[in-house]
Amino acid sequence: MGPPRARDPPRERRGADRTAGVHDERAPARTPAPHGAPGVARLRARGAGRLGRSACDDRRRARPAGTRGSDHRYGQLCGRQPSGHGRRDRADAHAVRQGRLHRRLDLRSSHAADAVSGHRDYYELLGVSRDAGADELKRAYRRLAMEYHPDRNSASDAEERFKEVTEAWEVLRDPGKRQLYDQYGEAGVRRGGGGEAPFSGFNNFSDAFDVFMREFGGGGFGGGGFGDLFGDARSPNQPRRGSTLKVSVTITLEEAAKGARRSLRVSALDRCERCDATGAEPGSTASTCGTCQGSGELRMVQRSMLGQFVSVRPCSACGGEGTWIADECRDCRRAGRVRVDRSVDIEIPAGISSDDYLKLRGRGNAGPRGGPAGDLIVQVEVEPHDRFERRGDDLVLDLPVTFSQAALGDELDVPTILGQARLKVPAGIQAGQVLRLRGQGMPRLRAAGHGDQLVRVHTWTPSELSRRQRDILESLREVEDAPPEPRRGEDPSFWERVKAAFTA
Repeated sequence: MGPPRARDPPRERRGADRTAGVHDERAPARTPAPHGAPGVARLRARGAGRLGRSACDDRRRARPAGTRGSDHRYGQLCGRQPSGHGRRDRADAHAVRQGRLHRRLDLRSSHAADAVSGHRDYYELLGVSRDAGADELKRAYRRLAMEYHPDRNSASDAEERFKEVTEAWEVLRDPGKRQLYDQYGEAGVRRGGGGEAPFSGFNNFSDAFDVFMREFGGGGFGGGGFGDLFGDARSPNQPRRGSTLKVSVTITLEEAAKGARRSLRVSALDRCERCDATGAEPGSTASTCGTCQGSGELRMVQRSMLGQFVSVRPCSACGGEGTWIADECRDCRRAGRVRVDRSVDIEIPAGISSDDYLKLRGRGNAGPRGGPAGDLIVQVEVEPHDRFERRGDDLVLDLPVTFSQAALGDELDVPTILGQARLKVPAGIQAGQVLRLRGQGMPRLRAAGHGDQLVRVHTWTPSELSRRQRDILESLREVEDAPPEPRRGEDPSFWERVKAAFTA
């Protein structure tokens, strides 16, 4: 038999020796600090405590396998809690190794982190209080989504604001995500918790738009909204308003001055009388399309490194109608509308110009599935006149006068847009000077009264003279004065002369 093995020292003695040795080595660090330096004393005591616990941990890990020490005594000497708290400390240590404790600490400080990182509060984005109900959240999101949608808002930050309010709505509309956000902030929602899936926000506009169409397209907010903006694609089977037709008509300036009537031939889509706009042969019925399940569109989601892209296209099986018609109407071929040529009588008001148009409500194309007809837009073109130039409600006429008329003055009959008027030409009038005939212009379209006619005077010089005319002019040349020398800037422009005519 071999030599007897040496027995292990008593358990309490061995634990006491080990711990006592440790504290002997660290004893100087626990001496009181000099008077007058309390901060230094606390720092030294704190450092000593940390070094002491580190040494205890090292000695404990170096203990041979299979031996037991007094955990209770070890914890007391190294500054740990009694054994009643040891299980919780060991559980926290295990949680640290698994990453769960770090996660809890991050979630608890997430609201502060949100403030540091610049994350805006979801309630602040929607403009509601933290105790807002579901209906108030829904109304706030609907208002902001319609305000910041890029199709209605051309601002550079509209798309980003749209994504922000949609992200806030997507979180606060869900009770579980809202509870996580109220407790932990944005980090709690993005990492998930309590059985909730993590929420990563919206990296591109298509994700936010998909949420928007899910809410608005499903009719959750009732009528109105973006139905007209997106062609009312949320209900392809419902009657929709018809499209607008545009035609043009040309009139003369005289017709524009006194008004006119026109009869136009318009080619438009009209309601099918045979099937009563249903698209099915009388006696047959339509069924829901099995390809798109009645939505009238097919949605395809593609994921790439840049994010998620959603493409929407009309259903090829039903043509985007959402219904399948087995027995089509012979006249309209399932369209519910037929093209017809019809005559439209229009009244053109006096005073209209080429910048104006007429809108005839309900005279456009008939709507699909029996929907109301659209409008008819009549664009008016006024032909240029050979004598009059139009300037708003005023008319400008160039009037040639002879030298004697300009020098001696005269009274002349001048043409107007609807007849003639008597004009007095003052003696000594200069070429280019403007005279005014009040109330002889165009009728005002949106007000009472007429504009004025402006007469711009030009001196006419004959190209051929008779013998007597020449003798008279030669005699005049001998006695006439030389014209004054013109000075730069003294010759008024046409509009200055017009202004002078108005103030005369």
